[in-house]
Amino acid sequence: MKRALAACLLVAACGGRDAERRGDEAYVAGRYAEAYAAWAAARDDGSGSLHAKAAAAATRAGMPDSAIAAWLRVVEADAARGGEAADGLEAVARNAERARDFPALRRAIGAIGLVAPERPVGRYALSLLSATSVDQEEAVRLLPGALAAASAGTEFDSLMLRYGEALIAGGKCDEAVDAYRAVLRRTSDSARRTLASRELSGCALTLGQAALEAGRAVDSDRWFGLAARLDSGSATGRRALVGMGDARVAVGDTIAAVIVWQRLADEPGADSISQLAAARLRALGVTDTAGDSARMRER
Repeated sequence: MKRALAACLLVAACGGRDAERRGDEAYVAGRYAEAYAAWAAARDDGSGSLHAKAAAAATRAGMPDSAIAAWLRVVEADAARGGEAADGLEAVARNAERARDFPALRRAIGAIGLVAPERPVGRYALSLLSATSVDQEEAVRLLPGALAAASAGTEFDSLMLRYGEALIAGGKCDEAVDAYRAVLRRTSDSARRTLASRELSGCALTLGQAALEAGRAVDSDRWFGLAARLDSGSATGRRALVGMGDARVAVGDTIAAVIVWQRLADEPGADSISQLAAARLRALGVTDTAGDSARMRER
């Protein structure tokens, strides 16, 4: 029985060596797909070396998914080879970028992030974002790197607007504020400034409401004020004025609240926002909302 087991192990070892040798010969001859098949079937010694050879062959053969899988197996076998795997995966990414194989490029970027999170992938992220649509979660992950690789003009500003949009979709208005402020500081383009102002105003309204609900009236007044200054004639800006009055009541400045709400309530063509302001005034006991004659009812 022991002899039979030894014979089996010898055959397996020889078979593995034969497969590796066939892969070596095929690779030297430029038959990369054949080399990959031989090395992928050969028995690895645990160091990941055969997987690395298989990854190199798959890359040369134009088999990006096989190459990515093989490089990940290299790191599974030996975590110290992460830098080597990242180099190999970057070669896969370059090939995919040249071939405009964006699904493969996306997978290569993701694999680089797994084996070498510190490795910059901005160039590839920029190519991917410029050529294809991604979901909001992926956009938030890729856009910082793409911004680092973007040119300093229109491309950067467009990406920054896209980054803000992705952050808002992910419920991160507090981070989106910085993106929109950066656009407003950088660009003189009226269309981009209008978009950044509108989105920043919406975020400021959201943050103001959250701060007021959390009992941070001073913070909420600041956010509502920003929203109103950016877009005072829109529904967002006018709703922020209602919130500003609420914040001022919360800090004990009732007269300031009345002035803000009075302005909204006196606007021609009453709508839901002006009606909301009028209701706030009535709740405070304001008896007349016309011009400067507003009076608080004596209690």
